[in-house]
Amino acid sequence: MKRLRLLKVHCLPNCCDLTYLSNKLRLLEWSGYSLRSLPLGFQPENLVVLLLPYSNIEQLWKENTPLYKLKVLNLKGSGNLIKAPDVITAPNLEILVLEGCTRLVYVHPSVGVLTRLKILNLGGCKSLRSFPTRIRMGSLEMLILSGCSKLQSFPEIDGKMECSLEVCFDGTNIKELPSSIENLRRLEVLNLKDCKSLRSFPTKIGMESLEKLILSGCSNLKRFPEIDGKMECLQELYLDGTGIKELPILIGNLSSLVLLNLKDCMNLVDLPGSTGQSKDTFSSRPVTRSYAKAHNNLVSEPVVMGDEKTLTAKLEAFMEQMATRQQVLEEQMAILSLSVQKTTKENLEKNNEEQGSSGGKKRNSNSQHGGGMVPRYSKMEFPTYDGVGDPLGWLKRCENFFNNQRTNEEAKSA
Repeated sequence: MKRLRLLKVHCLPNCCDLTYLSNKLRLLEWSGYSLRSLPLGFQPENLVVLLLPYSNIEQLWKENTPLYKLKVLNLKGSGNLIKAPDVITAPNLEILVLEGCTRLVYVHPSVGVLTRLKILNLGGCKSLRSFPTRIRMGSLEMLILSGCSKLQSFPEIDGKMECSLEVCFDGTNIKELPSSIENLRRLEVLNLKDCKSLRSFPTKIGMESLEKLILSGCSNLKRFPEIDGKMECLQELYLDGTGIKELPILIGNLSSLVLLNLKDCMNLVDLPGSTGQSKDTFSSRPVTRSYAKAHNNLVSEPVVMGDEKTLTAKLEAFMEQMATRQQVLEEQMAILSLSVQKTTKENLEKNNEEQGSSGGKKRNSNSQHGGGMVPRYSKMEFPTYDGVGDPLGWLKRCENFFNNQRTNEEAKSA
């Protein structure tokens, strides 16, 4: 076993003792590893991938252990881990997953200077209090600290980080964002949902690559920062449940914005376009979906819903759809009428033939209604419209109703 390079262990949750692992190992995967540490004599200098999710690990190795080849380290769900391992000797690490390590309190500062790290996932580490105060990870593509409810500070960004990046700090206890967040030049998604303690943003933000900004539920955030004109990629902006009172005038310059959520902004008193400073601030924007719940404090209707020209176009499109549906409905009714007439005629002829052959026996009950099919049609449940619901939906139900009836008749005639 001294030359063993790959070891995968599955369905061995109750291993009581492990005294040896090959120092030649390059991949070690052991889900549910039940011991508190790796064997004392194990030297992980050749290890490239270490996967020990849902393990009982408390400590991986001592400080300054050579890890120069290590690229992937996954300790997801390891509930006994209190301190993240020192990775100062793992300069090539690309993926570090400590998600769900609920007792993890401390992350070693060496994590913040891993220049080749692409994914750092600490989501659900609800006991985490200490995170590197400064980070310089030029290759980072995903930073997840969602649900780290005891984490109180967002790290300073040391130097420019040029890779496409998604940052999730939702559900944390951070109070502010540092101005150095502008160094995240290619930040595409910033999720700060339910950061109840968040009170301030940088005075101006200009993250030119940002596509989605989520501030939902940040109830103590009273002011949204000014837009410096560089956020041309922003498509979705979630401000629902925040404490903001007004939006900056230049928010109308967000030319790519397609979704703006202002639901439950109970302190909102004004929107751009209602102040008289820029009449068409919002009306010229291609906002396809927006949410703005009416409040007593709101002094005017939100222009974000669209100008007169836009609303007229939407109404015309709706009426055109209604006319098309009406034409289809009339055609279906004509087809049904012909089907009823044909079936009734056939049944009458059949009944007359039967009466003639039986010497004028008493007509059956179906013939009294003009044919066997008529009573069945009289019991059909036609879709009703109460004038309140969606008329297009009602027309669609009518179409389905007639299509089903026609299909049944064609099946019987076949």
